[in-house]
Amino acid sequence: MNTQTLIKETQEWLDWVNQPFTPGMLVQSFNAPQIMNPANAAAVGDYKAKADSAASPGSAPVSVFEGMQTTANLSRVRAEFNPIDVEGTGNKAHFLQFTQNIADAPFLTLLSANTLEVKEKSHNADTLINSFVGGFIGLAESDIAQVLTSVKTLASAALSYAGQQERVSNFAQNLLQVDSSGDVQFSLYSSEFSIKSENNKGTITFEASYFLVRAQYQLSVASWNQVVNVFSAQQKTDTQSWLDQMSTKNKSVGAAKTPCLD
Repeated sequence: MNTQTLIKETQEWLDWVNQPFTPGMLVQSFNAPQIMNPANAAAVGDYKAKADSAASPGSAPVSVFEGMQTTANLSRVRAEFNPIDVEGTGNKAHFLQFTQNIADAPFLTLLSANTLEVKEKSHNADTLINSFVGGFIGLAESDIAQVLTSVKTLASAALSYAGQQERVSNFAQNLLQVDSSGDVQFSLYSSEFSIKSENNKGTITFEASYFLVRAQYQLSVASWNQVVNVFSAQQKTDTQSWLDQMSTKNKSVGAAKTPCLD
């Protein structure tokens, strides 16, 4: 795509994504409004340090990090997806619309998108989390421990909403990464699990397999430099704000601190 076409399509996307949310716009998916969608976000490796170092002084996004974070937050707000409120607009219907809004951004490159079936025979909580993270794309060995901790935080928050009746919850993990070229990767991973509360502890109902939905986008420095001026009127989103907005908090003091499987 040539620069002028990319600028035109980016302006059109910004005009659209800044419009108010309307309920009828949500992606249609069976039962999605009834499925909670707890989320967690993590800046992997040296992403946050580099993003903080490149932070601009003004209100508009300037660095490629601010460009990706602002794009993601505009997409989230347009979809009215709020993972802080998983019993409200933090449901799967709003999450799916959020992912669609990101997919529509013309200046992002889709690196990978697929659904992986994960077969898991163990009932052990750590083994389940390891298998979930094992399906993540392109993680450096040195970053795995950090990502495992992030997913454990996600599981703890998700299970704090478990009730006496079994219900489906769509666990979603977001990763922000930067490569050696300075290009930024934005990854979303999600899986549905059945959860319930037993003896005041949230549990994940054991299944022999589950599906991990994976999507990874990239905002390259080259692409961002082509469209950065189009974002001059946008309010930037800093790294910590994005991490906070995309991380579900535990519901109560009595919530499960680690997932328990039955």
